[in-house]
Amino acid sequence: EINRCFNNLKLELAINEIKSGNICVIIDGFDELIHKESQKTSKKMFENAESMLETISELLTDKAKVIITTRRTAIFDGEEFQDWIDEKQEQFSVKRYRIMEPLISDWIGTKRESELIECGIDIRKLSNPVLLSYLRAMDDATFSEHLRTPESIVPKYIQRMLSREKTRQTIEIEPDDQNKILTSIACDMLLNDYTKEDKDYISALIS
Repeated sequence: EINRCFNNLKLELAINEIKSGNICVIIDGFDELIHKESQKTSKKMFENAESMLETISELLTDKAKVIITTRRTAIFDGEEFQDWIDEKQEQFSVKRYRIMEPLISDWIGTKRESELIECGIDIRKLSNPVLLSYLRAMDDATFSEHLRTPESIVPKYIQRMLSREKTRQTIEIEPDDQNKILTSIACDMLLNDYTKEDKDYISALIS
């Protein structure tokens, strides 16, 4: 990756800096590198990941630090991975941190959660993290205004999100028209029972 992307940086220098602890390597989404078919059992997952882990372990000398992030998968909980760590324990140490699934009250607080429930809102239907962030970021006056018309919370959130994307991605389509396009795609997904499709198909559908 270094050779491909950085013409003026020597690979040997980068590796030396990693091993000396001056560069911390972060491998984000390690589970996405593993072939889906091999994710059915921890043994298959580990067999698929072992060569990558061996490459990483070669860097872990001196003061090197590597951070691996992953969704919760069997690979780091399995017996095979533990055996691999035991074999390498004299070379490096491993620390594991698990982030548990947050509660709705962790996002918006117990007070706002209670107020939403009192308005007759099924709070479980609002458990989208981005929507909860939207509710958390509101000042008290805006939140109280939303409570007076609880049925408008989701439409207002969608309108704001699409307005933000229009600016952020310089989309020359108004939020209402974006909404119509996304609704038509969602309808097609429901009618034809699929969760993903080729880019060409989606482009044709939008056209």
